[in-house]
Order: sequence, then structure tokens, then C-alpha cells
Amino acid sequence: MCITDDDDNDDDDDENRGSCTNCGVARPTDELCHRCRQLPGCKQCGRHLPQHCFSAEQTEICQVLFKIQHRIYFLSYLFTMVVITICCMSQHTDARY
Repeated sequence: MCITDDDDNDDDDDENRGSCTNCGVARPTDELCHRCRQLPGCKQCGRHLPQHCFSAEQTEICQVLFKIQHRIYFLSYLFTMVVITICCMSQHTDARY
């Protein structure tokens, strides 16, 4: 097979192709591919993930965001308790003097 100028233009078509906005697979447009459209989507991050990526308690958000939210809640609770403890300790030391 001979290489002609017309054959070189086929490479340009590949560069103009889009990709799936979820998994990155090559597609004619920048939309979700068929496989990703079949998967459930996270309501917060917008990713389409397999069912095992969603927790049993929260089916609307993925496990990653679910764990992050709980970690942030725990850290804010812990910070509040430390501040309260420090305030109580400072009041007790001030009362002695």
C-alpha cells in the first residue's frame, strides 16, 4: 500500500476526536461513553462509578466523598473539644490566683 497525502489526513481526524468526560476513552465528541452512562453517578463530584464505589448508607455520593465528609466532621468535633478543654483549663488556673 502506498502512502499518499490523503492518508496523512487521517491522523488529523484522530487529533480532533474528543474523549469521554468520565473515563477518558477516545470518542467522536466530549461526552460520556456508553459504558459510563450505564454507571450510577455521584451527586456531588459528578463522576460515574461502579456500584461498589458507593457506600451502603449513602447511595447518592461515592465512598471517597462520604469518608472525607465524615473525616471533616470528626476533625471539627475534635477541634471543638480541644478548644473547650483549653478554655476550661485556663479558667481553672485563673481561679487559683
